[in-house]
Amino acid sequence: YNVFKKLKELRLERKAKMEELKCLYVLTDYIDCEALADTCEDNLDEIEEILDVPNLKM
Repeated sequence: YNVFKKLKELRLERKAKMEELKCLYVLTDYIDCEALADTCEDNLDEIEEILDVPNLKM
């Protein structure tokens, strides 16, 4: 009995995790990662200028 109960709990947990994963896919499917990386690099450059941090890019 305990084995079947645990299996049922694991199936329900797997179903919940799959739903969470589907939601994450919906959120990230249309993100342009390259553009986001470029924007972050530009922002970092600007922050380094403001804080007068030497540019460490190679």
